[in-house]
Amino acid sequence: MNNKQVYIMKKVTLFLFTVLMLVSCASVKPTVGLYLSDVNGNQASGMSYIDDMIAIDWSYIYKARLNFKLKNNTKSTIRIMWDDAAYVNASGSTDRVMHAGVKYINRNESQPPSSVPAGAYIEDAVIPTSVIAFMPYVGWTEGNLFTVSVDSREAKKQLENTYGKTVKVLLPIEAGGVITDYEFSFTVTSLKR
Repeated sequence: MNNKQVYIMKKVTLFLFTVLMLVSCASVKPTVGLYLSDVNGNQASGMSYIDDMIAIDWSYIYKARLNFKLKNNTKSTIRIMWDDAAYVNASGSTDRVMHAGVKYINRNESQPPSSVPAGAYIEDAVIPTSVIAFMPYVGWTEGNLFTVSVDSREAKKQLENTYGKTVKVLLPIEAGGVITDYEFSFTVTSLKR
């Protein structure tokens, strides 16, 4: 073999080794069931909430996105104040959030409020910024809210520490110059590999 072939074989071997290491250290996405347990300390049920200002339907399908459809129930425009929004994970740690449409590279920059005119709705998502990462040779990736290690002993421990716990989304909404902090609490109902 000539030097060029040896060089190419070394590069291919290094690439395959890197991919193998990433896959072997990876976590798998579990099945997670969430239900909206309360809003601002008031008991809720299912994944919906309605009051005089908003009607909101939540869903968690995959990755790190808590999707929602929010309807403005007022007679004036409301605004979602993204810079003050937050996610609290099952261990109680707070994280900044971004929403759908924000480029991953801009996740830590200021985000302008989303306006929702009277009677209208917005479909969006809450995404904790800590699960967004740039990986060489892969690019930007979005992790999961709930991951379980491939190692069965570690997975069991993670399951026990997450099942029945609460995660929260703080979503400040401004209407007529007054900001209402909506704290949505979700209980993890199932977490399986």
